Amino acid sequence: AMAVPGAPPDWLAARLPTLAPHVWLAEAADGEAETRGIAAEMTQKLKAAYAQIRVGNPLDESTLMGPLIDPGSVDAMRNALQRIRTEGGEILFGGQELNAQELGECYVQPVLVKAQAGMPILKEEVFAPILYLVDFDSLEQVIQWHNDVPQGLSSAMFTTNMNSAE
Repeated sequence: AMAVPGAPPDWLAARLPTLAPHVWLAEAADGEAETRGIAAEMTQKLKAAYAQIRVGNPLDESTLMGPLIDPGSVDAMRNALQRIRTEGGEILFGGQELNAQELGECYVQPVLVKAQAGMPILKEEVFAPILYLVDFDSLEQVIQWHNDVPQGLSSAMFTTNMNSAE
């Protein structure tokens, strides 16, 4: 998903945890470095939204996120978080394994990661609740990055700016 200047931050922060594995955050409108765009505000709003995600029994209507599929998936997430750090990413929120005695196995806290576009892990599917936040300066740049993956990923752009949307 691409969040460009004009994107509604509150609406996005409430929905992105269930929408996309990558969020490209605009840093400057129309390639101009006049402001730092929406990245800082969106990051703060996403942290607040992630802190509200209820992890638990998927049969409970108040649960937003259930367990990972099996212990191997938990290991894959743990390994991905280590790779993220090694590749220069920063864990902004989450990543902890939750109390197995209370919830059962395979429950983890979803993760927000500050990433850079060149990180190899961005081109891999971890199958874990990891949301990568990547800053960009121009729409052309982020579309190029977004299309430079081997998987056929779906995409979305969020903005109220019709010039960006076209």
